[in-house]
Parts: sequence; structure tokens; C-alpha cells
Amino acid sequence: MGVTRPRRAAQATDDAVGPLVPRPPSSRCEVCVIIPVRDEAETLEAALDALAHQVDVQGHRLERARYEIVVLANNCRDDSAGVARRFAVRDPTLALHVVELALPPSRDHVGHARRLLMDEAYHRLRSLGRPRGVIASTDGDTRVAPDWIAATLAEVARGVDAVGGRIALEPAGRAALELAARAYHLRDVGYRHLVSEWATYLDPEPWDPWPRHHQHFGASLAVTAEAYGRAGGLPAVPALEDVALYQALLRVDARVRHSPAVRVATSARRSSQT
Repeated sequence: MGVTRPRRAAQATDDAVGPLVPRPPSSRCEVCVIIPVRDEAETLEAALDALAHQVDVQGHRLERARYEIVVLANNCRDDSAGVARRFAVRDPTLALHVVELALPPSRDHVGHARRLLMDEAYHRLRSLGRPRGVIASTDGDTRVAPDWIAATLAEVARGVDAVGGRIALEPAGRAALELAARAYHLRDVGYRHLVSEWATYLDPEPWDPWPRHHQHFGASLAVTAEAYGRAGGLPAVPALEDVALYQALLRVDARVRHSPAVRVATSARRSSQT
């Protein structure tokens, strides 16, 4: 399997920018991983390395023909796109597609960048006739677990339409937080964890039993192509687009699993960079 060479778009003025990736996906592709990036050269290589070393549920190397990665570097002032391009050259069997865009000010935000990527993944999976193919979102400052793709596929195989992964802060980043911020984070996570547990008793959902968690965010959020289309795609919002997608999925009765088996570690940055 080859690597699509990066395409540079000088300016994107509307949604109709055409396909982001000209090379068609592998006929065996089941998962399209999308990563919106802005100025994340320091963390992107680690994020890609984690995706390059995926294993199946038995711990064997996951066949690379089963997934691809699309990185969108939006208005980067650093070498994020270069980091991704060099990674693709060093690992030519990884289906890594690198796209650079300069989104106009009105759409220069993570919501639009992630929407472009998820729409691209949706059309690529549809071109293969895979309604249960998976659009898997993560971020450039996030390291997915070695079995992140396999664990996501396992949940989808059980019949769910979307999977929110467990997102933890990188230990070093968590330790570097001010004491008050760290205490707030721990209390907030603990509270939301308890609320999620109580919900399984008060309003149980067969597809999302305990143990589960409360997260359905862009660093680890997967959805089948069919459910994504049924929900109308990613809502056109500048921020909190992941929460907006979750709400859109609920409106069409999609089965969302908050899986503790799907895990990532992310940075402790306080604001979106994309």
C-alpha cells in the first residue's frame, strides 16, 4: 500500500474544496482516522507513531490495509505538515495522507477543520460500499492506545453506531498543572464518572452498560459512516463540534458506547489550537 503525497490548497473559501485526498482508499479499508492539526509539530510525531503501531485484540500487528490516516494541517505556523510528510516517507507502508489548507478567517477553527475531515472520511468509506466503516477522530496532541482501532472495531461489531473512548491526561502534563487546576480536574472527572454510573441504573441502555465513562470528545470519537450520514454529518459550529455531533447522533437514535476499552492519552493544554 502506498502513501498519498500531500496536497497543498492555498485557500479554501467554502465546503466545496473537492476531495482532500485524491488517492482512493484501499479496498480493504475499514477505518479512516482523521486528525485536525494546527501548530502541533512537537506532539504530532508521537501521535502518528502510536497509530503506526496498532495491534489487534490478540496483540498481533493490525493489518495496515484495514485503516488509513488523514492529517489536515490548517494554517500552521510551524512545521506540523513537514513532520507528517517526513513520517510518511520513513514509513511508506502506512496509508498516511497529509493535506495543508489555509482556511479563511470565517472558517478558521477546529469545528470546520474536523468537519472537512469527517466528511472526507465519510465519502471515502461510502466509495467502498462500507456503511459500517468507521470514521475515527483523534487529535495531534493525543497518543492512542496500541489497540485503539481494534477495540473500536470490536465495539462496532457488537452493534453500536458510535464509540467514545476514554481520554486521560498525559501523566507529565497532569503533574505540571497548578495544584488548583489538578484538583478541579480530578473532582470533575470523579463527579462525571459517578453520574455516568448512576445513569446505568436509572436509565439503562443495553448497548452502553456499566462499566462505561462520560466522554465523547474529538480526541477519541468514532462513528460509522451510516450513522454519520443519518445524523447529517458534523454540525457546522466553530467549537464543541464533538459534543454537537454526539447530540445529533442521539437525535437519530444512534447507539453510542462509552467504552473503557478504547483509550487515549492527551495533552493538558487549556485551549484548542486548530
